[in-house]
Amino acid sequence: MLANNPDLSQQWESVISSVKSDLERARKILDFFSDRLSSEDRSIILRSKKLSIHVLGLAEFVGVSRYITSSLYDILCLDINGGVDNLPQEWKESKLIANLTAIDEVWLDVYSVAIELGIISETPRLESTDEIRARCLQCHAVELCHLTLQPISRSAQNQGTRSYVTWKGNHYMAASANFLANRLSQQGSF
Repeated sequence: MLANNPDLSQQWESVISSVKSDLERARKILDFFSDRLSSEDRSIILRSKKLSIHVLGLAEFVGVSRYITSSLYDILCLDINGGVDNLPQEWKESKLIANLTAIDEVWLDVYSVAIELGIISETPRLESTDEIRARCLQCHAVELCHLTLQPISRSAQNQGTRSYVTWKGNHYMAASANFLANRLSQQGSF
């Protein structure tokens, strides 16, 4: 896998940095909506379907970051329920881990404000890192997503964003391929 993808750590850093940046931008926008717009202007903007689609897209980005987090924790052989608390100190201080931790914190703010403003009606269902890792222990897949290193199966149809897809000759979960095609490819990062 690494022979076919020697820049994986750089791709992970790029993905995580991009997700964090997008979430921080969304938080600023939502704060602006709630603090600075008149109620009349706010009601016009909040009726837009594009805004709810954007928040749901951000949820998919968070999901991709959690798949990467899960793979990283698996590589480091951390206990399933341990997470970042069980990391060696030098890892806790890394930019990648700091950004991964920040993503969940900013996501909490974003979806909370989005619900409060009526942009979305409920919290999007995302697997936690622990849930992803526990599910993957039960997998019998023989291939790994080229980006997240999460197990995927060619027979994984109708599994939504975890469905198997081929993009640019590599195998991905649909959420990963979608992120790369629509986010990092636009930045020229992939």
